[in-house]
This record gives sequence, C-alpha cells and structure tokens, in this order.
Amino acid sequence: MSSDIQVRRGEKIDIEEARADISQGKLALLLSRPPADEVEGQYVYSGWTQCPGCAQVGWSVGLESTRANTILCGACGCSFRV
Repeated sequence: MSSDIQVRRGEKIDIEEARADISQGKLALLLSRPPADEVEGQYVYSGWTQCPGCAQVGWSVGLESTRANTILCGACGCSFRV
C-alpha cells in the first residue's frame, strides 16, 4: 500500500457489545474494496480499516467521525471498533 493511504486499525470487542450496537443501528461494514458506484458524500465516512481478527484491510462504509464505530468484518465476521 502506498504511504499516502491511511488505514484505521480496529480493536476487538465482545459479542454482547456488538449485538447492542447492531440492535441500535450503530453499524458499519468492512468490504474487500470500495464499491464501484460509491458517490462522494453518500456515507458519513468511508475509509480503509483493518480487522484485528484476521488483519483484513478493507473499505469501511457507514462510519461516523465523531464517535467510536462498531464494524463487522466481511471476511471473518469479527466485531470490532475504530
């Protein structure tokens, strides 16, 4: 990866914390790459994120920059926060 790309590294959370966030609709997804049709400003925040479970680096969509975000990894299913 080039040096100008910033990757946000996540930290694991337990399944109960993840379920609580999911039930409140506080969720982002980690995709393997950005969607081809993503429009700038479509999401609150989008960017590269690394899963602490499997080290997958992917494109996160639906993040907010003002608080911690719960993310579900599309590769291993791990729940984590950035």
